[in-house]
Amino acid sequence: MKVFITGVSSGIGREIAKELTDAGHAVWGMSRRKELLEELDKELPSGSFFYTRGDVSQTEDVKRVLAEMEEKNFLPDVVVLNAGVFREDLVPGYNRIVFEEVFDINFHGAMVWVDVFLDKFLARSSGQFIAISSTSAFRPDSRRASYSASKAALSLAFRSLALRYRANNIFFTIIYFGPVATPMSVHVLRDEKGRIRSKGFFVAEPVKAARAVLKAIAGKKPVYFFPYFVTLLFRLLAFLPDRTFAGLTKKFRKD
Repeated sequence: MKVFITGVSSGIGREIAKELTDAGHAVWGMSRRKELLEELDKELPSGSFFYTRGDVSQTEDVKRVLAEMEEKNFLPDVVVLNAGVFREDLVPGYNRIVFEEVFDINFHGAMVWVDVFLDKFLARSSGQFIAISSTSAFRPDSRRASYSASKAALSLAFRSLALRYRANNIFFTIIYFGPVATPMSVHVLRDEKGRIRSKGFFVAEPVKAARAVLKAIAGKKPVYFFPYFVTLLFRLLAFLPDRTFAGLTKKFRKD
């Protein structure tokens, strides 16, 4: 199996690449940080990992990645849209520029790959797109309007695409993650070098999140939640007003 992963250099994306290549699959990764891509390449089995440095929100980078993949005849069976950013756009007040930058990466930077690969998948009559979302898609954040909004938009777009293309053997899967100990997480404490010092007992390890993605690849259902019990509790509390929910969960955040 061939898999294309955005945001592959750290966090969940990095662990997905490790799990897939260890299982004998080929991975093409994209990320903005060349040094981390080079480090990952050294860690993975020889000949199993290809990569291109690039930003999913930049049209020229997208074209360059596609050209390199076509040159090596690498048409993925699965596309994992993992790239994302988590930036404050409401502190000290609303910042439209930051809001749009986050949307360009989290939403448009995912949907562009649907545009790139959908016709190719239809011609082949097979393919799967997986979008990494968050339970933040269901709740607002008083510091980051764009993150919740972009994940909500991506989630609903994928659910619509799943309805439209399942009959064509093209699968669209959305995975809602709860707290995971990634570089973006507000549920961990780090030292000056970025290493995790402590995390909540409810915060999942990235490797377990990656295995949930592999399960989604195999299962091809439209929607997954991980970790199950944490996200179940989150959904059961959907009746609470936003202000009440924010107050209850504030104590678990470390930002």
